[in-house]
Amino acid sequence: MDYKKSYALMWLLYFIGAVLIGLYCLISLGKGWALAGVGFLAAGFLQTLFFFNCPRCKMNWVRHRMYIPAVPHDCPYCGEHIW
Repeated sequence: MDYKKSYALMWLLYFIGAVLIGLYCLISLGKGWALAGVGFLAAGFLQTLFFFNCPRCKMNWVRHRMYIPAVPHDCPYCGEHIW
């Protein structure tokens, strides 16, 4: 999986997780919905730890910075122009 798909999947999983947690808070659904939402949030973060990499040097942008940045214009490690 390339960095573009990983970034899009991360935000999709975050959105689904936020919606499930929001429904739990607003409508008082069962705790299973909130746990499923937390699971989606965790899955979104964990997949970026494996797939959000520079296409040239394969350095992971999340694992070495400990936060999820936007897709950088240039790789902070090798200087490759990304977009």
